[in-house]
Amino acid sequence: MAKEIKNIIVNEYTSRYKNNKNFVLFSFKGISAAKSDELRETLRKSGVMFTVVKNSLIVIVFKELGVESLSEFVNGPCAIATNEGESIELVKVLTGCVEKIPSLKINAGHFDGRLTSVSEIEELSKIPDKSVLHAQILAGIQAPMVGIVSAVNSVMRGIAICLKEIRDKKQ
Repeated sequence: MAKEIKNIIVNEYTSRYKNNKNFVLFSFKGISAAKSDELRETLRKSGVMFTVVKNSLIVIVFKELGVESLSEFVNGPCAIATNEGESIELVKVLTGCVEKIPSLKINAGHFDGRLTSVSEIEELSKIPDKSVLHAQILAGIQAPMVGIVSAVNSVMRGIAICLKEIRDKKQ
């Protein structure tokens, strides 16, 4: 490939990814064309940018972006996945794809300026979504109040039963 073309490609990917803080580098060796199309469609619907780039160019792009720590994980057919949203969303989508397509393999990630190992990525994928976390927090806040209301109700119910028994005795 001519040097000018390589420079154009590197500049294109550098400008495309310069505003992204979340990157996952993964290997897709042995994936059929149908599975590759399915993967691309799934990622696109989830707002994930998926790009296959020549390894030597990926290393240059990572250096330009200041995430050269990912370069050591570039081997074999690799692709970059990134999104503009939360890192958890990216991780969940990719780990879901890895479960569906066993030949996919996550090599490493780079989230908010920090290199992330495969085991850390797997742990991140187990974190509930924001909406679930919000619901859990609200349930935790609400639980003591529900307990107090139940306690007051049971006392009131006891008083009501006592008053009814007294009324029944007087009749």
